[in-house]
Amino acid sequence: RAHRSYALRQQQETAAQLLRVASRLAPGLLRIYFAPLLRTLLTLLRETSPPSAAELLLTLAELISVTSAAELDRHVATLLELCVDALQRAGSSPRARAALTAFEQLLACARPAALGSSPYERYPHLLHTLLGLVGAESAEIAEGFAVSAVRVLGMLGALEPLRYRTAVTRARE
Repeated sequence: RAHRSYALRQQQETAAQLLRVASRLAPGLLRIYFAPLLRTLLTLLRETSPPSAAELLLTLAELISVTSAAELDRHVATLLELCVDALQRAGSSPRARAALTAFEQLLACARPAALGSSPYERYPHLLHTLLGLVGAESAEIAEGFAVSAVRVLGMLGALEPLRYRTAVTRARE
């Protein structure tokens, strides 16, 4: 049973790496199959162990980068929820780095109107999570990680303190 689980994880990681290569070499091909690939990645990300999840999140980031804005806008709410959840649950540094990469790519490629209300309001703990990543001094996390977190904070934009406090208070209740 353990061998089968390990073999499945290895297959998932290999498939994810191949998709990342394909996104660089044949972005048009992946653009055509964006919706089914996204459904598959979302299913796998909801049930996968952290090592595979990191590879799958990096694949998601690559897939986001090659799709059209219109197609991405249809799935932005689901992707945003997934990225924020992955960031908040990331126990291992590879998974956290991959989640941050996917989140950054989503914010860079999605149209602002598609994001709707501020992600800070929908996910009150997001600011705390991102600031924690900026302040992380772990040797595993250091290289470029804090810079990516600052870039994400910049992409999310300013935050009105009163609205944020209200959102945090609602989340605590």
